Amino acid sequence: MHAEFVLADGAALYTPACFLGRMLVDRQTGKVESLEMHVPTDKSVNVDITLTFPLPGHPHKQVTNMLRRVDPMELSGGDGALAGRLRWQDEIGVDEAQERLKGAFTVHGHRPGSRRGTGRLEIAREVKKPILLVVLTSPLDDQSC
Repeated sequence: MHAEFVLADGAALYTPACFLGRMLVDRQTGKVESLEMHVPTDKSVNVDITLTFPLPGHPHKQVTNMLRRVDPMELSGGDGALAGRLRWQDEIGVDEAQERLKGAFTVHGHRPGSRRGTGRLEIAREVKKPILLVVLTSPLDDQSC
């Protein structure tokens, strides 16, 4: 889940990279039985802070972004021990789930055994479309994105 917190009447935005966790829902009643979420701390950057203020001598330039790392930020409620008492019919590990999501939602996610860019030039020539190249100065898979 992604969230953005608006602080100081919109002069500051606090945007954690994401919240990861687990939500257990009773399918019969639709009731959320347990919710655990946290901002991951395994990367060096996991929050974006945007401050809006006027720059001296440049009244139209006023936004500054800061990428930072914060200590654990967590939210939980309900019966947290419930997940341990349930019998699952099928299950995948957290690492595999994250890799599947990364592959489904990002183009830049590297998959083992793949070669980036393979065949793209040929496809571009065939469909007569240009190739858009983006040069990055920082990784896309850090938690600031």
